Amino acid sequence: MSTRQGGQPRLFIANSDGGGERILVDQPVSGAGRWSPDGKRIAYLVPSDGVISLWTIGPDGEDAKQIIQGVDSFDWYLDDRRGVITRQQGTHSEMVAVDLETGQEQSLFVGPFVEMDVAPDGSAVAFCFGPGHMSMGVARLKLEPPKEPGGLPTAKGDPEYVVQADGPWHAHNGGWSWDSKSLVYTRDQDYGDIYELIEMGSGLEMQHSQKNDNADIPDF
Repeated sequence: MSTRQGGQPRLFIANSDGGGERILVDQPVSGAGRWSPDGKRIAYLVPSDGVISLWTIGPDGEDAKQIIQGVDSFDWYLDDRRGVITRQQGTHSEMVAVDLETGQEQSLFVGPFVEMDVAPDGSAVAFCFGPGHMSMGVARLKLEPPKEPGGLPTAKGDPEYVVQADGPWHAHNGGWSWDSKSLVYTRDQDYGDIYELIEMGSGLEMQHSQKNDNADIPDF
């Protein structure tokens, strides 16, 4: 994903040796594309009029298709027909396994989470989980494989923390290793300046003098 041509981000593709760079999707995109497990399709998200839609396209830039509207994020599940989406469900997010051809759905989890990533072997989904941004850890939701070929998985129990936020830092999810045995994540510590609100006249005004540089600012 890049703004190298100016304007809103577009999706680009290049050879693994760095050559052959070219634009793949000449639509504004939200987030980078995701390759299907067999390498035949690339999924990407397109925002339009306040709604984000899931699209897929071939690596040659042909056969672009809009699949689902009202999607926050997406990852593939085992092949180029099935996937897992997230969407808003009240004040939380819902994680849903979908058949991209038939539209069949299987709800997996509803809760406060972001940055979902499906294990390559389909055994689990990893995501950042917690009641607020500054308390997000990395959790894993195990999946029960489908009982029939081409079916959809179901959730196996509740999410389990594999990394919990600790004091000044919280986690962001980097994704799974190719063999689904390890997770990469980052530890993020947000900084900011503290200001003092003082009473002036009829209300509170911001006093534009810094009280502490680079202080750790929690969620409120």
